[in-house]
Amino acid sequence: MRIALVGTELAPARVGAGALETLLDGWATALAADGDEVHLIGSPGTAVGVATAVTRHELARHPAGLDALIDSLAPDVVVLDNRPGWQEQVRAPTLHLLHNWPDAWELAGRDPVGLVGRAGVAAVSGALAAAAASALGRDRESVAVVDPFVGDAFTRIDADPTPGWVLAPNRLLTKKGVRQLVAASHEPVLAAKRIGVTDFLSPWTVPTGEHRELRAVVAGAPRCELVPPPATREAMAALVARAEVVVVPSIGPEGFGMVAAEAQAVGVPVVSSGLGGLAEATLSPGRTVDPCDAPALAEAIVAAAGVGSAARLALRAEVRGRWSLGRSLCSLRAAIETARPS
Repeated sequence: MRIALVGTELAPARVGAGALETLLDGWATALAADGDEVHLIGSPGTAVGVATAVTRHELARHPAGLDALIDSLAPDVVVLDNRPGWQEQVRAPTLHLLHNWPDAWELAGRDPVGLVGRAGVAAVSGALAAAAASALGRDRESVAVVDPFVGDAFTRIDADPTPGWVLAPNRLLTKKGVRQLVAASHEPVLAAKRIGVTDFLSPWTVPTGEHRELRAVVAGAPRCELVPPPATREAMAALVARAEVVVVPSIGPEGFGMVAAEAQAVGVPVVSSGLGGLAEATLSPGRTVDPCDAPALAEAIVAAAGVGSAARLALRAEVRGRWSLGRSLCSLRAAIETARPS
């Protein structure tokens, strides 16, 4: 089968980049290893000429645009990641694979029901599948769930926690709950903790006003510190492995919660808001809590930090089995089949 996997302008299928990019690259490589002809398309910044069986395309190298490129490839199916609005440029059978909540689909006021039409739809969590079905006027059963997978960087390392060290390894954005975490850091129960907040600007390359404000908020909290963003997925895994607990206090629903899954694959318990897909991504002995309740968030952090080594080992094993590449690929193939003409 000839498959075109399409990233977005914010998640451009760039090798070695963030979590969504890692998923696209892993799926593409695994599909090619199974004998499919795979084309991975991104805009901009796709790594071109990487020595794998995947053919990589950077849209900037194709001035005619996505529609002409896909027409020239003549794929059996196109997988559009997170951009239903791009359906207008695709005439081949299409699977819309959604990673974020509907308000992040970049529709510019257009009707998603009319855009997507009869194309296949899948999402990376049950919660997101339900939200997508509602937004698209479909039955929940018609939206498949494609399980994400945790990349090798997080399954080749084990937790080695530094006592008292808490980590929030997400993007530096208000919606990621940075202010709520800083508020909780002032609670007396966290007096012995240091909280690292990663200074991730992605997909921006220079700080925005929001970034500058949040940097000041973190810098002004005695128990918090900004952590330089790791340059590679391996460096991120090593940073996570040092934490007693990882905190994901998003104040809006997440499509899934790769940060949570990756941390648990290392053996680090997670405290999250449980909004959207985070409820599925946060496993016991981790906890979900209202991030706007500072005392409750602080108490949950202390409880998760105190989880023993046996429970951490069990968590690691469960996550590595649940979100493996093999299981993920099976769910992706099943979703692709729903998009192909019968």
